Amino acid sequence: VTISAGGVDTPINRSPYPFTATPGVAAKAKFTASGTGTTKSTVGVSAPVIVQANDAHNNVVKSSSEPVSYALTKNGDSTATVTGNCNNNSDGTYSCNYISKRSGSNTLTLSIGSSSPATLTFTVTVGAGATDPSKSTLSGTGLTSATAGVSAQVVITTFESQGNKRTLGGDKFIVS
Repeated sequence: VTISAGGVDTPINRSPYPFTATPGVAAKAKFTASGTGTTKSTVGVSAPVIVQANDAHNNVVKSSSEPVSYALTKNGDSTATVTGNCNNNSDGTYSCNYISKRSGSNTLTLSIGSSSPATLTFTVTVGAGATDPSKSTLSGTGLTSATAGVSAQVVITTFESQGNKRTLGGDKFIVS
């Protein structure tokens, strides 16, 4: 810091002084989050979220001891809730990774602090995971009998690992 008097460009004796500005303590209300996991994910695939600690003036805080946790919920389906704690990276950021269970619109809530936690809330669009043959089903008369030269019907209903019905085509099947 250079200090001068009366608008003159001549610094006061022994000026400039070494000066270091450090951020204040983390303010729960000033945390921010980023990463693809704040907007979208795929069932069965890890979705990353990074939480950044900031002070009351929005300066990045390099060290924070506030705990951060998450909950991903699907409205009306309590079996789809996923919860966990985020890892403190000891640099003012926290790494969160969740694996969603249900496709569709979900709500991600990040909680910062243990007493009177502040929250960040995001709407996450969750896509169905890859087809899981062990969860998929077959039906139709062609499964049990057929006449040579006459077509027989077989219906394949595909599901992914968490039991969500797949709604997109494109899977390849071999019938032999």
